[in-house]
Amino acid sequence: MTLLPQSPVEAILLIVGVAMGILFALDGWSGSPTTRDFATSPRLKNFKYAAFTAGLAFIADLKPLGITVAKDHLLLWYLVGFVLTAVLVIGAVMIVIAVQYPRVAQAYPGLTFPGQTPVLHYLFYGFHSYQAALQKAKEERDASVEKSQAGRSAEYQAFIHRFLPAYNKQVSNSIAGVDRFLAHQEEPVRMQVAQQILTSIQAVVTEYNDRRPGLAINVNYMRAYPFATAPAAAKTRLRFAKKGVTTYGCVLMLTEYADDEGRESFSLPVPDETDQEAAKLLLPGAPEAFFNTTTAVIPQTEKVEFPTGFDPAVKAEIKAYFASKRFQSFASMTIIHRGEKCGVVNIESNAEYVFGRREEEQKELAGLIKPFSLLLGFVVKT
Repeated sequence: MTLLPQSPVEAILLIVGVAMGILFALDGWSGSPTTRDFATSPRLKNFKYAAFTAGLAFIADLKPLGITVAKDHLLLWYLVGFVLTAVLVIGAVMIVIAVQYPRVAQAYPGLTFPGQTPVLHYLFYGFHSYQAALQKAKEERDASVEKSQAGRSAEYQAFIHRFLPAYNKQVSNSIAGVDRFLAHQEEPVRMQVAQQILTSIQAVVTEYNDRRPGLAINVNYMRAYPFATAPAAAKTRLRFAKKGVTTYGCVLMLTEYADDEGRESFSLPVPDETDQEAAKLLLPGAPEAFFNTTTAVIPQTEKVEFPTGFDPAVKAEIKAYFASKRFQSFASMTIIHRGEKCGVVNIESNAEYVFGRREEEQKELAGLIKPFSLLLGFVVKT
């Protein structure tokens, strides 16, 4: 036998064999995990269809059609096309399954092939059975996700039912406090109302975290002063300033706390916005929030990030400070009054991720705190 068909009829039978091999490999190579009798297996049934074509070519009288090629040659070329193609396609599918399965298993956590690998499962039972296992795992995953979403939705609705009344109460109390201050504008009243607003923020953040066991929240605010006209106390209590830098844009001075526990008295430098080295001088937390007019979230104080080129000595000093403190995470939000930045609110917690793990949570909680920050602006600047 030569390596290539010697007549058009042999070539046609080879092509027919290839087509039947592809059809058998993709559609006919199917078994059944529930069928144990080989005689009734789907695979044998499909193989009979392929063999029927071979038998037809061998038995049929082709001479009236002018075909004089030996029938054994025709049968051989058909079988060559059929067997080689079927083996190659089945082998290729096995390789594809083996390569793709790690990703498939990750997408379908419930997918299992008891007692065998997915490749052996396909080899024994065919592609249809393999696809059926994937479909079952997908349906189970979708049902699990739907159930989980329904549970989360109900849980969220219950949370909103508890949270909103408490939140509205704190906002109303803060507005009433600001009205009282604006009516009197006396320093003792200013400090009382400022502390009242900080206490409201403390209550809101605690409630938002759904009263996590052992959670402790403290809130403070820092007032901003231009560096040139800052009070002497603000300059003498300045911390974490880079050695050799004598002028900054402004200082943030700790002014009031919600609770006395952990109360401190110091100031933080904020670089001048026109300083070309500002990025290297910018401290994480309150100075970062004030400089960028944003909310700066530090989810883990032990893993705080510093800008490129930040002074190593100051970095070491800040890390030592965080290591000595009870709070494990915090967030800082700029206080703005009539378009002017006038300070920063700091929300500290003894637990990590007080503002949540996801960006959506952080934005949501920052939005809830925003009204209190604006109200605090009246107290700070009026």
